[in-house]
Amino acid sequence: MSITYLEETTDWGSYKIQNHIYITDGELLVGYVPKGGKEIRFTKPKQQWAVDRRTFRPLTKAEIERVKKHGNIS
Repeated sequence: MSITYLEETTDWGSYKIQNHIYITDGELLVGYVPKGGKEIRFTKPKQQWAVDRRTFRPLTKAEIERVKKHGNIS
C-alpha cells in the first residue's frame, strides 16, 4: 500500500470540533497531524477508525512536505 495524507474537511455545524490531517495506509490509520501540531505516528496502525459522515481531501506532495516540516497546514 501507499501512505496517503487526508485533510478532514467535515463541516461540524455549530459543534466545536476541530478537523485534523490523517495519515493512512490503505484502510489503516497510521498517524495524524493535530490542528496546530506536528505529525504523530502510531506504533501499531489503527484498524478501525470512523470515516462515516466525514469528508476528506488528499494533500498534494508539496502540502505533505510542508506538513512534515512545519506541522499542520491550516
